[in-house]
Amino acid sequence: MCVPLANRHNILQRFREMLTSQISSPRILLLKAESGYGKSYLIKRFKHECIGTKIQFVQIYLKNSEEGAHDVFRPLYQKLGKTYFPNYHKCLQESNLYVNVSETVTIFGETQITVNNHKLNDLQYFFFYDLANWQNLPNRDDKIVILIDKYDEALLEVKNTIFRFLETAAIPIPGLIIVIAGRDVPKYENTVWEELCSLSNSPLDSPLELHGIKDYRYWSEYAQNYQYPFGDEVIKAITILQDGYPLGITTAFKTLQREWK
Repeated sequence: MCVPLANRHNILQRFREMLTSQISSPRILLLKAESGYGKSYLIKRFKHECIGTKIQFVQIYLKNSEEGAHDVFRPLYQKLGKTYFPNYHKCLQESNLYVNVSETVTIFGETQITVNNHKLNDLQYFFFYDLANWQNLPNRDDKIVILIDKYDEALLEVKNTIFRFLETAAIPIPGLIIVIAGRDVPKYENTVWEELCSLSNSPLDSPLELHGIKDYRYWSEYAQNYQYPFGDEVIKAITILQDGYPLGITTAFKTLQREWK
């Protein structure tokens, strides 16, 4: 069983509420923090929450991504297949008929296909169209969770595609849950999007920001879960020296454990 990161239980609970929420409840969760504050770990925990349920989850990892805008949602298509994307799949197969030597792209991980701009627009349209109609499928899953990590490292065209996805597909689709994590995250562009975002008690234009965990008692609980041999005084000292920085503290714990006599 996964052990939650110290003092992130409230965010984990927020995600659990999203999984069981009604249609009008928040379905977009934005996590913003610098490296080492636990964003990727929370993504792993979110995946763990979906295991054993009738919820499909797909992770889109954008670190050092070289994929273009037409390839960004490849994991979603690959996992769910043509049952969920019949029109997109058909359009993809027909793309070989529309040749234009000036436009060659890799589309959702498929073999390179040369198509014209008009056909690229068709592919994107049918992808969003099929996704918007997935709830009409027989024996469908209850929800689809899309976990997008390292958003800040994506190419600009990929960010634009994700933004369009949020505007045109995510907002009107009940049962679709989206988590985006990064050192920066998309900004809201309309009130509907704001209402669907799961927010902290900060202003509406702010995502959930992860900060340092400076209360050593949370780290004491964390250390007990991992059965580290040192006591509260050592944990308190490490927490102070690292100023609550999660990656620094967990690294110090592992180093100290190896050297502990």
